[in-house]
Amino acid sequence: MSERYSSVLKDFLEIGQDPETKKEAGVYLHILWKEDEATERFWLYVGQACVLCLRIQKHKDPKRRWKNMGSHYAVWGSAVDMNSAFVTLAILHAPSSTQTQLILNLAEMWMCLVFQTLTSIHLDAWLPKNTNAIWSGNHLNVALPLWQGFTDTQENKAIADAIGGRSTFQRYLASEDLDIRAWAKQTRDAFNDIRNSPDPGIRDYWWDLHKERMIKAQETWGKKKASMAKQHLEGTKALVNLYSGNHGDHQTEVRTGSFSFTVSKIFGLDLHHGDEVFLQYHLTSTPHPHAYAVSALKTDPAGR
Repeated sequence: MSERYSSVLKDFLEIGQDPETKKEAGVYLHILWKEDEATERFWLYVGQACVLCLRIQKHKDPKRRWKNMGSHYAVWGSAVDMNSAFVTLAILHAPSSTQTQLILNLAEMWMCLVFQTLTSIHLDAWLPKNTNAIWSGNHLNVALPLWQGFTDTQENKAIADAIGGRSTFQRYLASEDLDIRAWAKQTRDAFNDIRNSPDPGIRDYWWDLHKERMIKAQETWGKKKASMAKQHLEGTKALVNLYSGNHGDHQTEVRTGSFSFTVSKIFGLDLHHGDEVFLQYHLTSTPHPHAYAVSALKTDPAGR
């Protein structure tokens, strides 16, 4: 380990006062580092608690970490030789109202700026101009403390919604309340910003979540397509559309789902724009002699 790295890590550890022994409210710093001499890497996370000792006990519960996986816990569990230490940064009165809770948020925010543990997008917005943000994007606070809800459940659910792109979070982004919209946008942008982190472990965490989200989206879309196909096989109503052709004539089309069908004039149906028709797909196990896709190969699903 280089002398400079060892000195910085030692300074953090010597801040002192194990928050696990404190029953007061306050702000703490979680320090993670590896013993591997070739790595010379540590990570910082700033948090707050109404009762410090209870919060640290929750952090140390492996089952809870597994159920509430975030960048903080992902890095913590990324190596078997990961070392962990908690130190106390501030002791405050337990919050008894919205106003006193805000003081706790402000204290956490201040410490996040002092130790530069926020994402680069938040540090750029909140640090004084021309500040040398040497640790920008290297540490583990994704959510902005100023926007935090006043219970763990609310905050964790909101962050989970932001990561998962759920409809609940989309409502936050579209809220008529300007403050809620601003919070939602910052939460979303901060999470997406960690994909550009200088730290490969933090980047991997973002990509793992992104891949998981894409797989879920594909599964959802596949189920939706199957449901739509089943509906079309049972029969559905569709509207007729008429489009002007290249030679002054009109093209008659019906659309259902992701498919559009041109209705040939030789059928003599005399359809008009806006007419409602009943459309039903027929799927056979072998190539159909009257398949709509006339150029389909025998091996193509469209040939059935």
